[in-house]
Amino acid sequence: MLIYLSMMQLFEKNTITLDNIKENSLIAPYALVNDQTFFAFGDANNDSINHIKTLGNNVFGLEDLVGGGDNDFDDLIVSFDFSI
Repeated sequence: MLIYLSMMQLFEKNTITLDNIKENSLIAPYALVNDQTFFAFGDANNDSINHIKTLGNNVFGLEDLVGGGDNDFDDLIVSFDFSI
Protein backbone atom coordinates (compact mmCIF):
# COMPACT_ATOMS: atom_id res chain seq x y z
CA MET A 1 0.00 0.00 0.00
CA LEU A 2 1.33 3.43 -0.92
CA ILE A 3 0.29 6.40 1.16
CA TYR A 4 1.14 9.85 -0.07
CA LEU A 5 2.16 12.46 2.47
CA SER A 6 2.03 15.32 0.01
CA MET A 7 1.43 18.95 0.83
CA MET A 8 2.88 18.49 4.32
CA GLN A 9 4.66 21.65 5.37
CA LEU A 10 6.83 21.84 8.46
CA PHE A 11 7.65 24.95 10.38
CA GLU A 12 9.94 25.40 13.37
CA LYS A 13 8.90 23.15 16.28
CA ASN A 14 5.81 22.01 14.36
CA THR A 15 4.26 18.61 15.11
CA ILE A 16 2.14 16.67 12.65
CA THR A 17 0.22 13.53 13.61
CA LEU A 18 -0.45 10.92 10.96
CA ASP A 19 -2.66 7.98 11.74
CA ASN A 20 -2.70 6.25 8.37
CA ILE A 21 0.77 4.66 8.32
CA LYS A 22 0.52 0.90 8.66
CA GLU A 23 2.95 -1.50 10.30
CA ASN A 24 5.83 -2.57 8.00
CA SER A 25 5.38 0.51 5.80
CA LEU A 26 8.38 2.13 4.15
CA ILE A 27 8.82 5.88 4.32
CA ALA A 28 10.94 7.48 1.60
CA PRO A 29 11.53 11.10 2.59
CA TYR A 30 12.06 13.92 0.13
CA ALA A 31 12.24 17.69 0.47
CA LEU A 32 11.16 20.52 -1.82
CA VAL A 33 13.57 23.45 -1.39
CA ASN A 34 12.78 26.41 -3.61
CA ASP A 35 12.81 24.85 -7.10
CA GLN A 36 14.83 21.73 -6.14
CA THR A 37 13.56 18.33 -5.02
CA PHE A 38 15.98 16.39 -2.84
CA PHE A 39 15.56 12.68 -2.18
CA ALA A 40 17.13 10.45 0.47
CA PHE A 41 18.76 8.43 -2.30
CA GLY A 42 21.65 10.12 -4.09
CA ASP A 43 20.94 8.40 -7.40
CA ALA A 44 17.54 10.12 -7.49
CA ASN A 45 19.04 13.62 -7.14
CA ASN A 46 20.30 15.72 -10.04
CA ASP A 47 23.67 16.17 -8.30
CA SER A 48 23.92 12.47 -7.23
CA ILE A 49 24.40 13.57 -3.60
CA ASN A 50 22.47 12.12 -0.64
CA HIS A 51 20.64 15.12 0.80
CA ILE A 52 18.91 13.34 3.68
CA LYS A 53 20.97 11.53 6.31
CA THR A 54 20.04 9.43 9.32
CA LEU A 55 21.23 11.23 12.46
CA GLY A 56 19.84 8.74 14.98
CA ASN A 57 16.87 6.48 15.62
CA ASN A 58 14.06 7.94 13.49
CA VAL A 59 15.93 11.28 13.20
CA PHE A 60 16.84 12.67 9.78
CA GLY A 61 18.83 15.73 8.73
CA LEU A 62 18.56 17.65 5.45
CA GLU A 63 21.34 19.28 3.44
CA ASP A 64 19.49 21.86 1.36
CA LEU A 65 22.10 23.02 -1.17
CA VAL A 66 22.92 21.54 -4.57
CA GLY A 67 26.27 19.77 -4.51
CA GLY A 68 26.06 19.04 -0.78
CA GLY A 69 26.59 22.59 0.49
CA ASP A 70 28.44 22.45 3.81
CA ASN A 71 27.39 18.80 4.44
CA ASP A 72 26.22 19.57 7.97
CA PHE A 73 22.75 18.03 7.47
CA ASP A 74 21.25 20.45 9.99
CA ASP A 75 19.31 22.69 7.62
CA LEU A 76 16.18 20.82 8.71
CA ILE A 77 16.06 18.06 11.30
CA VAL A 78 12.98 15.85 11.44
CA SER A 79 12.20 13.13 13.95
CA PHE A 80 9.50 10.50 13.88
CA ASP A 81 7.81 8.98 16.92
CA PHE A 82 6.12 5.75 15.91
CA SER A 83 3.59 4.86 18.57
CA ILE A 84 1.18 1.99 18.21
